[in-house]
Amino acid sequence: MKRVTGKAINWEIFFMDIDAVPPPPAVPLLLHCYALRCTIRGLYLLRKKGWGVASQYLRTLRPGRGANEHTTLPVPVALRLAWRNVLPSQVLAHLFGSNARCLVRSYALALYLSAIGLPVTLMVAREKLTIHAQYNFHAWSDLYGTVLNDSSEVPRGYTVLQRIVCQRLVER
Repeated sequence: MKRVTGKAINWEIFFMDIDAVPPPPAVPLLLHCYALRCTIRGLYLLRKKGWGVASQYLRTLRPGRGANEHTTLPVPVALRLAWRNVLPSQVLAHLFGSNARCLVRSYALALYLSAIGLPVTLMVAREKLTIHAQYNFHAWSDLYGTVLNDSSEVPRGYTVLQRIVCQRLVER
């Protein structure tokens, strides 16, 4: 097998924005693998054991090695890091979640980002004015007051029932 050597492509140029926020630090591969493992385990618990066990898993999750670097990032940099890591969690939510509804997607994102050291809050809420009985609850992931996986207007139409956050990240 041939080993590839030489210059690596600098993918950062594709993520440049005009807002002058510096690029977030790279997440080590082992930390990504740990986050993937935690997300898969959490989705398994949600599917087999239910919401009570799954929410407790998120509360007591231990961030991976190297996650300390991400807990002290400035808010704009942390948000950029979070948005860059949405895709892996959502792929897992669709692969391992029986029906990738808002709770499954938001839970997977909260697990993944908490494992890499970002203090994401999972919000579970009830609609203030119910139109359809089937869709009167909703969930989303929130980082420093910014909704990550839904419209930024979502919190206005809902009353939050649960806020679930990884306790080890809050204590830091």
